[in-house]
Amino acid sequence: MTKWNRRGLLYGTIFVWSLLTSCAHVAPLPTDRMRTVIEAREKRAMELMFQGELAEALIQWKVLKTLEPKNREFTQQFLATKTLIQKRANNHVKLGKGALSKGNITLAKQEFLKALALDPHMSTPFSCLKKMEKERAMKIQAKKIRRLAEKRKAPAPAKLQSVSSQEAYYLQLGIGLLRQGRLNESIREIKKYLNTYPKDREAGEYLAEAYIKLGIDCYEQGKMAKALTHLEEAREYKPADSSQLDYYLTRTRQRLAEDFYQKGMRVYLKDITDAIEYWEKSVSYDSKNINAQMRLEKAYKIRKKLKEIEKTQKLK
Repeated sequence: MTKWNRRGLLYGTIFVWSLLTSCAHVAPLPTDRMRTVIEAREKRAMELMFQGELAEALIQWKVLKTLEPKNREFTQQFLATKTLIQKRANNHVKLGKGALSKGNITLAKQEFLKALALDPHMSTPFSCLKKMEKERAMKIQAKKIRRLAEKRKAPAPAKLQSVSSQEAYYLQLGIGLLRQGRLNESIREIKKYLNTYPKDREAGEYLAEAYIKLGIDCYEQGKMAKALTHLEEAREYKPADSSQLDYYLTRTRQRLAEDFYQKGMRVYLKDITDAIEYWEKSVSYDSKNINAQMRLEKAYKIRKKLKEIEKTQKLK
C-alpha cells in the first residue's frame, strides 16, 4: 500500500468515526429549518387542542418543549394540557361509575374508554372495564349452558346425538377451564368444538376471550412478543367488543417499538447495520415512534456515506 493510500485510509477512518460518534446526539437542524419544524408542530398542537384530541396534543407540546426547553410558553402549554387531561379523565370515570350504578353498561363502557384514551395509564377505568367484561362473560356462559341443555332435551337420531354430545362436552370443558384460568387447555378444548362447528360465533367469542387473557398475562410478565401473538390470534375471531383487545394491541406494539429502539441505541456505535435493523423493527411496530424515525433517517445517511468511502478505497 502506497503512502498516499495509507493516508487516505486513515482520513477515511477518522471521518467515519466522527460520523458514528455524532449519533450520540441528534445533530441540530439548521435554524430556518428548525423554525419551520417548530411552527408546524405548534400549529398542529393548537389544531389538536381545538379538536379535543388532548392526548395527541400533549405529545406535540412535549416535543416542542424538548426542542425549545427555554420556551416558557411550550412548557406552560404542556403542563396545562396535562392538567386538563387529568381533569377530563377523572370526569369520564365519574360519569362511567354513575352510568354503571344505574345499569347503563353501554354508556359506562364508553366513558371508561374515553378516560383511557386520554390517559392509558389510569388504573380505575381499566379495572372497571375488566370487572364489566368478567360479568359479561359469565352471562354469556350461563346462556350457552342453557342452550346446550335445551339441545340435549331435543329428539335426535342416536348416532348424531352421540356426536353432538361429544362436541358439546369439548365446549363445556373449554369454558370451565377458561373460568379456572387454565387458558392453554381451554383454547385446546374450544378449538376441538370449533373444528366441527366453525361458524359458532359464541364459541369464537370464548376462544377470543381466552387468547386475550393469555395475551394480557404475557404483557404483564413483560413477554411482549408472545403477548402480541396471542392478541393477534384473538383478533382473528373478531370479538364483538374489541375495546380491551385494541387497547392492549396498541400498548404491546408501543412497548415492542421502544424495546427495539433501545436495542438500536446500544449497538449503533459498534454496528450501524444492526442498529438500522432494530430501528426499522421499532418503526414497523409503532410508526409514531419519533425517536426511532429520527435515528433511522440519520443512520441511513451514515450507511450510505460508509459505502461511498469503502468504494473509494477499493478504487485506490
